[in-house]
Amino acid sequence: MLLDNNNLSSFSGFENLRDIGGDLTITDNDNMESIAGFTNISSLRNLTISINPNLIAIEGMNGALNVMG
Repeated sequence: MLLDNNNLSSFSGFENLRDIGGDLTITDNDNMESIAGFTNISSLRNLTISINPNLIAIEGMNGALNVMG
């Protein structure tokens, strides 16, 4: 869960993460501009992205073959 972190503008360092056994929630991050650091994710239960007013790019989750919710 990544929420209410106004210092976070993008993701890096998650390139080797392959499986999230639960939910990924990215909410209320005022300076978030890009979600591009999850390039190798292949499975997660639920994905919620909301209230990120400066978000202009959602890329890098194209490998998520199995979203269960």
